[in-house]
Amino acid sequence: MFRFIIILLLFFFISPVFSDEYFYATVINQKMLSTSEIISQVPSAPEDAAVQKLTIHINSNKIKKTYPLYNIQLPNSPYNILAKKNDKIIVAKNKKNSSFELVDFKRSGVIYFTILIFIMLLIIIGRSKGGMALFSVFLSILLIFKVFIPLVLRGYNPLITGIIIVCISAFITIFFISGFTKKGIISILGTLGGVFSAVLLTVILGKMAYLFGNSNESILFFSQNAGKNINFQYILFAGIIIGALGAVMDVAVSIASSAIEIVSHNPNISRKKLMFSLMNIGGDIIGTMANTLILAYVGSSLPLILIISM
Repeated sequence: MFRFIIILLLFFFISPVFSDEYFYATVINQKMLSTSEIISQVPSAPEDAAVQKLTIHINSNKIKKTYPLYNIQLPNSPYNILAKKNDKIIVAKNKKNSSFELVDFKRSGVIYFTILIFIMLLIIIGRSKGGMALFSVFLSILLIFKVFIPLVLRGYNPLITGIIIVCISAFITIFFISGFTKKGIISILGTLGGVFSAVLLTVILGKMAYLFGNSNESILFFSQNAGKNINFQYILFAGIIIGALGAVMDVAVSIASSAIEIVSHNPNISRKKLMFSLMNIGGDIIGTMANTLILAYVGSSLPLILIISM
């Protein structure tokens, strides 16, 4: 168990490797420039822009020095970033004049802290099963990043590769949590049934709706840089199926666990009554699950919904 946690910590807590143009920096001092100072120090700034002068210190393997940085604030721009003293930031180096530009805040510390809280709560509440769940999550992420993505980039069919990865991930997750028990086998069968139903519906409805997977900005950027003949429609379908796996496993394990508990407390229950009870339980799970999924997607798409409403 301890080894599993160490592996996860190493996986999540490795510092990101930046290219030669990006560096972590600390804000030593900051000052908003007056109009006359903007004209004399930053003549290229737009007339209606405000300029914040930062003094930053970069402490990387290649650069250990203090630099000035002019942070231009455009009117009504959502990309404006106002830094304060002692803030940790990410800066980009301009190759032409060796100046620096503020890219974003450094958030890795908060993210790592959140992950650590999640791991601790999972271990404290779930105990051995929580540890197994963490290990299965690690393996699932490893499968996606080290197997699925490299195979897709090499030109393999994204849909078929995605289905295989989803099935392997389901086997790993359920058998690590439930073991090679009757509940584990029932959960696997239910998950596979749900996954293949999702595949069938995704492909049929996706083809009917003419979903080609090319409307996303990330896909457009990827298509220009991939350099290979990749089926973007199948990438979209694979993404839908991978996204559906968590919900499918949740329902399958809940139903299987309920069935085992009902039978253990009432071994003489008839199959008809058992099926009726499980259908009632499944109805409650599906009702709340549908609401959860809809709210999750609405929340993640809120900016788009606001645009449509305008």
